[in-house]
Amino acid sequence: MAGFLFRTPMSRMFGASTRTIAPSHPSFLSVRLFSDELPADVKAQIEEDITNHKLFVFMKGTPDMPACGFSKAVCQILTAVEVPFGSRNVMEDDGIREGVKKFSQWPTIPQVYLNGEFIGGCDIMLEMLRSGELMKVLEDAGLREPEVEGDAKKE
Repeated sequence: MAGFLFRTPMSRMFGASTRTIAPSHPSFLSVRLFSDELPADVKAQIEEDITNHKLFVFMKGTPDMPACGFSKAVCQILTAVEVPFGSRNVMEDDGIREGVKKFSQWPTIPQVYLNGEFIGGCDIMLEMLRSGELMKVLEDAGLREPEVEGDAKKE
């Protein structure tokens, strides 16, 4: 089944579960929801991207030309910590843009994957950077050398 219709009050429209069917009432709004099923070609492309790169970002735009501030911030973080990463511009493919949200069960873009595992979006990357956790997971993944105290570059 490609999708189904149900009626829900506007106040619950954005928070309602796709499995909740509200009773019919004049103040309800018809909303079309699509199946949770991810097309096989989209799933295969997402899996290929995150499998073929230790660190991968689904983003709006490209690392050289981000199309939103959140994507730009994620690229700046990864560039600042000097780690290589792959990326896909989700603006070029609606199937990927919507599919990656279903794949991760995360509603926003950018999305960052490390060793095939979803890490999070911009807010989580910023928090991980601030807490020092980002450097640790990148080191554990072999993308950065561990920093040794007192090993700062001297000029």
